[in-house]
Amino acid sequence: MSEPDQINSAIKNRTQNITTEIGNDEVGLIVREVSGELKINIQSRVEARELFRNFKGINSSSLAKPCTFFEYDMGRIFLLGPYEWLISTRNNIDKVKTLFEKKYVGYFSCVDVTDGYTELKLSGNLLDHTLKQSLTYDYFALNLEEETESFRCIQTNFARVPVLFWKTSKLSVNLLVRRSYADYLIEWLSILNSEEKLVVL
Repeated sequence: MSEPDQINSAIKNRTQNITTEIGNDEVGLIVREVSGELKINIQSRVEARELFRNFKGINSSSLAKPCTFFEYDMGRIFLLGPYEWLISTRNNIDKVKTLFEKKYVGYFSCVDVTDGYTELKLSGNLLDHTLKQSLTYDYFALNLEEETESFRCIQTNFARVPVLFWKTSKLSVNLLVRRSYADYLIEWLSILNSEEKLVVL
């Protein structure tokens, strides 16, 4: 983690069970703090296929399906509720706003919530063990052993903390968590995997 990222990191604590480098030894669980993407909350009663009409690369008519996320040319869109979405993107909020048609101005809210959240990527040989001990959700349908993304996102509890959870690739998942809980989760993971190596990057 570079010095600027270290300053802005939501993960502050380190314990004797945590290392910050991947060595030659087999690693039990790797936790990466994902940075560089804005998190933008969208709320509107306009139909998704109309609201996201100008977002290239997605089938906007599918955005109303519960527990799903979709990739588009500038990021991802997660469905949080019947009238609520979360956009994860490297573009600034002003650029995102230009994608909404002018006729919908006043019919939706677009709020940058980046500072309130932290995104963590979990991977490694102990991922399945960790999820079994942490989640209240039956994640079997995500097929962790497959390379492909599932395009399913779940709002559930992880170690008693509310998270947005999705699979990214084989034995790799991401968690979006309130920033104030991030340090607690790292400490909890270090205790859970105390007999194995936990790497935080």
